[in-house]
Amino acid sequence: MTQALQTYDAPGPEAWWTDFFINDHVRFQMALAEESHDSDVETDLFIRLASITPGDHVLDVPCGQGRHAIRLAKFGADVAGVDASPGMIERAKANARDQSVQVSWIHSDMRHVESDPVFDCVICLGGSFGYFGRSGDRNFLSTLLRVLRPGGFLVLDAPSLEVIRAHHEPRHESIFEGMSVVQQRYLDPTSGIARIDVTIDSGFGPSSRSYYQQLYLVDELRAMLAVSGFEVCEVLDASGVSEYRTNTGHVLISARRPGE
Repeated sequence: MTQALQTYDAPGPEAWWTDFFINDHVRFQMALAEESHDSDVETDLFIRLASITPGDHVLDVPCGQGRHAIRLAKFGADVAGVDASPGMIERAKANARDQSVQVSWIHSDMRHVESDPVFDCVICLGGSFGYFGRSGDRNFLSTLLRVLRPGGFLVLDAPSLEVIRAHHEPRHESIFEGMSVVQQRYLDPTSGIARIDVTIDSGFGPSSRSYYQQLYLVDELRAMLAVSGFEVCEVLDASGVSEYRTNTGHVLISARRPGE
């Protein structure tokens, strides 16, 4: 099903994610990420793409439950993880404690990262780019550039409008860890605005919440990065990268802040 959605800049209500990543919905997102992805090989891939070395300062934004931040800290990086979801941050803290790993966890809207240019690498993963609309997403990229040292790298994972549009699946039903999950997906193929209505029933009655995102063509992503001041190094189709194949439909972009 393709449905025309709103045409103003933001893909959804302001800060919609604060009402989405809670309760059964955040439990589902965290469990799905752990079940569907090999976080070890993904982290190794990011280390290679961004030439991360022990001692480097790395920002993971948004960090979710800390899958990659914890592994980067184990590798020897000095890591900060930012996420707006209290449930995600609390799980990340617990996971780090259980594994005796030190990460600086910050509960914050990912647009509000305030720092001098101290990071050698910023990672923005999990298809979390595209929440703020075209102007908001450009501003977010500018924020990431600002906190990077000259010569520092950004690793950005983003859904590809080309791929999502070609393989649009309007409805998906699944049973996951005892939860019945129904996703009704809407996409405006011209604007790239997407909405997913997610209904979860864990046995205590259904709960429905909506997820919104602006999807971009690959050339649009390249142009946005360039306008924000980045030099694009590589654009990888996830389906062609063995370490990232479970993210089919996404592209993985490495870019750097010009300088050293």
